[in-house]
Amino acid sequence: MKSLAESLSESTFSRAFAEFADIALPQHEREALIKKPLRDEVIFHNSWDSAAIEVREKAQLKPKMTESSKKKKEL
Repeated sequence: MKSLAESLSESTFSRAFAEFADIALPQHEREALIKKPLRDEVIFHNSWDSAAIEVREKAQLKPKMTESSKKKKEL
């Protein structure tokens, strides 16, 4: 006995698959499974970015003024 996959021609399978994709049944089922039990819940989303970004942990100290720079500033 042939299996269902063996008895269908490639074109028939292709048309059936296209129709199945058009009606988006799995997406609708998934949406219903999520929406019904969680319809009264507030869901917070949190995203994490794994990109390493170089930043300073503390503000850098300003260089101390020397005596000669203090005199120049006064002029």
